Amino acid sequence: MVDALDSKSSFARSEGSSPSSGTKMALKKTTPKNKIIVIYGPTSSGKSDFAVNLAVDLGKDKAEIVSADSRQIYKELNLLSGKITKSEMLGIPHHMLSITSITNEYSASDYAKDASKIVLDILGRGKTP
Repeated sequence: MVDALDSKSSFARSEGSSPSSGTKMALKKTTPKNKIIVIYGPTSSGKSDFAVNLAVDLGKDKAEIVSADSRQIYKELNLLSGKITKSEMLGIPHHMLSITSITNEYSASDYAKDASKIVLDILGRGKTP
């Protein structure tokens, strides 16, 4: 998980640290090139299309998309969640889509762990999540 502290610096939390548990957090300064773009807005407002177009503008080999939709993680909810299709992805890698079944328990904590690993991996490969 990355916390942006200001427009010039950001810090990455180390795995296993939790502000609510009272444990100390190890912070690692990341370089300014390690930016995370967050797109948010109401349901059906065009966030996925905007994200894909932005990723294409940045360069198909320079950006990847990490979904934060609570319904799109489920394999069985393609139509009901408005999940982006393969053709709509325009070749941009997408993560956290169709990763579990609705019959499995999957918590917000599970999502945070899985998504954090993916974001750090993307940053580690020099790309923008």
